[in-house]
Amino acid sequence: MHKLESFATSCGSKINKPFIDYAFYPIVDEKFICISQDSPYQAKSYDLFDDVIFHIKPYLDKNNISIIQIGKKESGDLFYTKNYKNLSFKQNSYIVNKSILYLGNLNVYSHLASSIGKTIICPSNHDYLETSKPYWINNESLIALPGID
Repeated sequence: MHKLESFATSCGSKINKPFIDYAFYPIVDEKFICISQDSPYQAKSYDLFDDVIFHIKPYLDKNNISIIQIGKKESGDLFYTKNYKNLSFKQNSYIVNKSILYLGNLNVYSHLASSIGKTIICPSNHDYLETSKPYWINNESLIALPGID
């Protein structure tokens, strides 16, 4: 059972699709992907985003796709990304909505991307992915890569 379903059952409430509010933020790129390495738990954090970006960068460059990093100011900078960190949640919502893909840890932005139907790539070593994956995503739009033991 998903965590959200468990919470709803214990509260006697119904799960509805969330309403997301956006705040415009100027973005010069037409095609881009969002990346966030923020994670609520260090155990659920994927640390090799620089390596992933290094391998996908030639394909992205060939197709004129840029990479925008969102999240907290404290999270480290990633190579080859445009820094859009430290924006408000509404501005980040706008950026995720305009992106073609979300790449990052399972965090608030992955759940946001699922609620608006974005394709999501979440490298994860989380054993119980079915209980914490973005709730509003269909299985074709979520690519969760389990960790290698």
